[in-house]
Amino acid sequence: MKITIHPEENTRDILTIMIDEEPWRRVHRGIFGRFPKFTSTTTSDLEEEFSRKERRLAKGFTIKRLMVKNYHSQELSNLLKERLINQTLINEIIAEYEEFGYIDDQDWIDGMLRREMSHQAGPKQVIWKIRNKGVKEDDLEEKIREQYPLETQVEQITTLIAKKYHKKNLEDYKDRQKVIAAMARRGFDFEAIQQALSAQGIDV
Repeated sequence: MKITIHPEENTRDILTIMIDEEPWRRVHRGIFGRFPKFTSTTTSDLEEEFSRKERRLAKGFTIKRLMVKNYHSQELSNLLKERLINQTLINEIIAEYEEFGYIDDQDWIDGMLRREMSHQAGPKQVIWKIRNKGVKEDDLEEKIREQYPLETQVEQITTLIAKKYHKKNLEDYKDRQKVIAAMARRGFDFEAIQQALSAQGIDV
């Protein structure tokens, strides 16, 4: 049995493992490195060797990522899937690291919310940014809004207007619409914008 490794033509990151010149498996250099080696002499032995190596390398890749930053389980799952790790192994790795406490989805969401709130982002923008990272939790919006009540939005909008838009004449229609549009782009609810302006005696 002859094992050879060939890079794919259209991408430098994907390698094809060939057995006797026939394609056998595709692997990602981000997991297996530039020059993966296999010593098996039979197909059944190669299956076992590949499985052991894939598990070890995928777990190593995951733990290195977690040492750099906090990840949501779905975000990590997507990273591993992009690197051609099979879904069964992905689920195994995620479950193991969740059990060890290395992955905590709620902690990740809380951290994301704190960072975005410190940057004066509204709940809609926070939800969009989380979704954009591949997180598809069904109750995500509910979780965010539980921690981001209307009163908090009003406080942040009031602070933003005082810091960034204090030169705007809110009684002027055009200026007021510009401020409303800016708050909406930041992801604040219209009701919160309305309340913040009403508190300053401005009707929307």
